[in-house]
Amino acid sequence: MLQIAICGDGPVALSVATVCSARGPSVRMLTTRPSHRALTVLANLPDGSALAGRLSVVTSSPREALSGADLVIICVPHSDMQRTLVQIAPHLRRDTLVGAVPGFGGFGFAARRLIPRVHCIFGTQRIPFVVRRYVSHACVEIGGIRRQMFLATMPAARALSVAELIQHIIGIPTVPVSHFINIELSPSNSIVNPARLFSLFGPSARRRPRAKEEFFRHWDTRASRTLLQIDQEVQTARRLIPRDTSFVTPILVQYDANNVATLTRRIRNLRALGGRPIPVRQSAGEPRLDLKSTFVRDDIDRGLIVVRNILSLAGADTPVMDKIIAWRCSLGRPARPIHAAHDNETIESLVSLLD
Repeated sequence: MLQIAICGDGPVALSVATVCSARGPSVRMLTTRPSHRALTVLANLPDGSALAGRLSVVTSSPREALSGADLVIICVPHSDMQRTLVQIAPHLRRDTLVGAVPGFGGFGFAARRLIPRVHCIFGTQRIPFVVRRYVSHACVEIGGIRRQMFLATMPAARALSVAELIQHIIGIPTVPVSHFINIELSPSNSIVNPARLFSLFGPSARRRPRAKEEFFRHWDTRASRTLLQIDQEVQTARRLIPRDTSFVTPILVQYDANNVATLTRRIRNLRALGGRPIPVRQSAGEPRLDLKSTFVRDDIDRGLIVVRNILSLAGADTPVMDKIIAWRCSLGRPARPIHAAHDNETIESLVSLLD
């Protein structure tokens, strides 16, 4: 029987653990809050049905969680990724398959540095399930299931076999991609969420968020314009990278849209993303951006900055990303991303780390 260890505290980790255990493998869960986790777990699905699974072990001990594991799936925020890799490193065998869901935000660079003895590392461009909320400590509500996932490995030659394995245990068609750089440049949270934050709180914002306004359901055309500007920078710059980047899909293609107006409608109508509040805190009676939000700590401080650093190293101009990052820095010092370019680094030396 396949032995799987899932690392993470949040709803993404619980959804992956539930689905994997329901499909047959033995699943152990590494969490910082084992007392909040039951062995019997449940996921409510979009069609109204439920999927039940049972975990073999729920523990805060990396040794216990990873004992005998053939596959380790890390489902933690980017801000916790380095700590998690350091924590599990001593307990990994060379032949243990280790991956992150999702795998962008600098995971590939950190994994190469912190778990170099592991023969194969993988990452996905997105999460397989869009989780709306916790129902309880043992149950999540899945609002959406991906039509397909994209997955890359280091080394790239393992992509097909690993994609087939992940498809088997997750139950979602999984496409192997050509190189891990396609994961790090994933056109998802790292560019989508910063565009929305900048339109809401940036120096040219026309208004403050209204009470009960949602992050996605009230998405506006200003956010769409900013998102398409960032996407244009990515699409232009990726061609300067000395590896195949054809799996970095343009935003309009990704959302089946053809202009700002249709893109705005598409994002507003993503029912699976409904109910997500705008990250605000009240200061002197005014709504201010909550800098502790994962939208900031993960999607700008790690995600967007890593993307910008990669593209800049390739010699690309990124004025819109630079503007958003400068605005973020004006609010306080951002967290250091997992990967920051060194003075003597080149784009070839950078991408070769992910080969």
